[in-house]
Amino acid sequence: AKAERGQAEAAQRVPFVIYGIKCPDTGLVRYVGKTVCLPHRMSGHLTARQACAPVNRWIQGLLKDGKRPNFVVLERTTQGVAAHREDYWIAHIRKETPESALNVEPRGWS
Repeated sequence: AKAERGQAEAAQRVPFVIYGIKCPDTGLVRYVGKTVCLPHRMSGHLTARQACAPVNRWIQGLLKDGKRPNFVVLERTTQGVAAHREDYWIAHIRKETPESALNVEPRGWS
């Protein structure tokens, strides 16, 4: 039990990045997500072919027009609080620029 508790505590300290995807035209953050590996996640967004998610449709439209979104680190955190911090940033972006936010729900569900 002690070893399992130690593993669970270690997992909570895994580094996470809260990132934003900015519009190349306006400079506004349109989407907020979280990941352990930002380069891998960026690649996933840029090559996603599922048009069901608003962020994917937007990115595919940019790429079709010869543009590329900008990825920015909003915060470095740990797994234990990553979902909470992602929710914070989604709410912040939706409050500041509700017309441009692509996150439909908290925790990156879109």
